[in-house]
Amino acid sequence: MKNLKYFAFALMFGMAAACATDHEEFDTNTVRLQGAADVTMTVVDNEGNPIEGVSVSENHYDIDETTDANGQITIHFDVAPAAVSNLELKHDLYKTSVTTLPIGSVKVGDTKQVTYSATMYPKEYIYTATLAIYDKDDGLPVEGACVTVLNAGIGEVDPAYANADGIATVYLPAPAKGATDTYDVRITCYDFEETTASIYVTYSDEAKLGIPYETNCGAAVMKYTGQGKITGPHNVLIEKDLQIPLSTGYDGGSFTFSESIIVRAFGLDDATYATAVDEGLVTFVGVDVDGTEHASNTNANGCWWGEGGYVKGWGSSARVFFEGNSFCSFTVGQYPGQVESGATYPTCHKVSYTDEDGNTWEVVFKVNVMVV
Repeated sequence: MKNLKYFAFALMFGMAAACATDHEEFDTNTVRLQGAADVTMTVVDNEGNPIEGVSVSENHYDIDETTDANGQITIHFDVAPAAVSNLELKHDLYKTSVTTLPIGSVKVGDTKQVTYSATMYPKEYIYTATLAIYDKDDGLPVEGACVTVLNAGIGEVDPAYANADGIATVYLPAPAKGATDTYDVRITCYDFEETTASIYVTYSDEAKLGIPYETNCGAAVMKYTGQGKITGPHNVLIEKDLQIPLSTGYDGGSFTFSESIIVRAFGLDDATYATAVDEGLVTFVGVDVDGTEHASNTNANGCWWGEGGYVKGWGSSARVFFEGNSFCSFTVGQYPGQVESGATYPTCHKVSYTDEDGNTWEVVFKVNVMVV
């Protein structure tokens, strides 16, 4: 009889232990046999201020709520889980985050009041400066060139490396409202002489939080010092943002690049290039955004430009002009009273040469003229 009582006790104890074990082992998002819960969740920023308009969602419990002016949402569970994991918080001005909402145990028949606070951190303004790096002699891109920012006191800025097109993209801090920040950079690459350049980023109201805002900082050239470089005729594209000050006159600024870029792109030497220019074999046109070509309409090589990247004649539609005595050095000016501070006027010119085999080679330079 004692053995039977012991057996019955052991059996009951074992079952109770098994039930307790099954009861305590659970994952988040798993409903236990328990009561209800009313959850008030508040979403705040890193300074403790409530954030209105946060999307709070989770698929398992079909949660899809938006915070009110107090940064709050309320969620009711008829049968409360121990916790809700993978609760996603989204807002246009803040970094998306994922959190776990703890609820804990609730006695069956009770309704637990739960308060919870989650913090979101603002997205940052990101500015990038792109720099095209070319071989000084032949205008070919220098892939792998390393661009290092030299300015002290701006925090850690990672070096940038030029891609196959010679384009290096540097990520920089956002400038202050209305300001332009200038940076000195060192450019290095194996088999090339080290060189330096300046790049800049200008504050823009068009910059969006969390989305890189790009500034095109033109081109830099490097002198090749190695052996075995492949040369030959090729096409070249130069892109640059050029700032000119708003003026009551026709003045503005200048745009210049190395003539050797043209000479090497056409597969010529200096003397042969000079002869080709004298004989009219090198042509110059302005090119609309739709590809329409126009002969020069200023006093020398260059065009007047209007709105939206189209060549215009001197007059009421004219905004900015290029005028040069060569194919690589230009005065850039404006039509007095017809440009606006803060406006950008896209331009595109093309220098072409057709060789003896009938092949045409081009150097195209696209310059966004920015009035400041």
